[in-house]
Amino acid sequence: MPLLPPTKHTINDRMLDQLKPGVMLINSSRGGLVDTKSVLKGIQSGIIGGYGADVYENESDYFFQDWSARSIPDPTLVALLGQNQVLLTAHQAFFTREAVDAIVNTTLENVKLFNEGKTMYDHPNNFLPLRG
Repeated sequence: MPLLPPTKHTINDRMLDQLKPGVMLINSSRGGLVDTKSVLKGIQSGIIGGYGADVYENESDYFFQDWSARSIPDPTLVALLGQNQVLLTAHQAFFTREAVDAIVNTTLENVKLFNEGKTMYDHPNNFLPLRG
């Protein structure tokens, strides 16, 4: 799922009431799709039985640096890491040779299409909602 204004915090306090108690939630897409404070509430209440992610909504401050000798000043991330039901891994999917090649090729193709005048709905690599 792409992170767009309508998809931000898809998992939120209102969504918790709709989940089956003990649900396992996995987010390997975009950190902002999940309201982390809501996930913590869900874990603490037992609605979320387990949470696995390689993304975090404020990850740019933490995931690409060595924090082993420093305290993390983000209380939400610290609380998340302190939960036994949470498995949080580094967001590394795009570091493989194949992924980097695909990113470069898609970027070059997007530039080519943009130069040909393909934008918005005319561009094949858009994530815009369907018209109509």
